[in-house]
Amino acid sequence: MPGGTQRTKSPKEYVTSGEWPYAELEEYRPARVAQHVARTLKEAMTYGEISAKALGRASEVNRQCIANVLHGRVWPDLLTVASLEETLQTMLWPLEESPAG
Repeated sequence: MPGGTQRTKSPKEYVTSGEWPYAELEEYRPARVAQHVARTLKEAMTYGEISAKALGRASEVNRQCIANVLHGRVWPDLLTVASLEETLQTMLWPLEESPAG
């Protein structure tokens, strides 16, 4: 399995303190990438005043999948990220990442 046994945990399970998606994480880059996608997705939805239900309809991404990404329950795949980026007209990843994540 790609990612080895570390993928048996959800991204949110790498939180050391704080609340997802703004929390501090263990030093595991895939979790930091998932966090960055969730954070930028949340901010884009807030800025665009679009709900998960409306975004799901427009992007053809299941609303529950969007909610799971936002809450750090799943590892977002490239097709999902690309579809959401296209609909929102914004990049969710890659964006400049601060040294702390």
